[in-house]
Amino acid sequence: MPGQIRKSCARTWCGAPVVLLAATLGFVTGPFQPATAQPATSPTAEVVIEWNRVLSAAFAVPGAQPATIFFPRPYAILHVAIFDALNSIEPRYMPYHVRVNAAPGASPEAAVAQAAHDVLVAMLPTQQAAFDTALAETLAPLSPGAAADGAAVGAAVAREILELRRNDGWNRT
Repeated sequence: MPGQIRKSCARTWCGAPVVLLAATLGFVTGPFQPATAQPATSPTAEVVIEWNRVLSAAFAVPGAQPATIFFPRPYAILHVAIFDALNSIEPRYMPYHVRVNAAPGASPEAAVAQAAHDVLVAMLPTQQAAFDTALAETLAPLSPGAAADGAAVGAAVAREILELRRNDGWNRT
């Protein structure tokens, strides 16, 4: 049923040791490429790369980054939202936090872009105009119905991830 949300155990960080181990092994043994990995030139991969560029450009704006140890946090939240949005439409893995049921034909590119957009607007609201432009550019070539369905998934995922991280203590000193 579209719009239904299912949460995982990520709130308790049950997968953190596994992620740390996998990252460490990746640095030691080289990158792991599962047999079902999409080629780096897929439309979805291009959208993910583009939103990395959008965030990097946002941090290049003078005064955009707070004086705290803040830099990695938006990237982490951005990619968690992207992962759960894409995984909601093309389920392959256990979600980090949430899986939203998507309408058939929902665009994964729209889901990724909308999740990224909404996370970045929430975290860097003074740069909303740039994020709105990037979102419009991503959605423009997509069919309207598929884009709307994908964007609905991305927006729902972004809300859930932002709520999960709202009181995570990142700004305590």
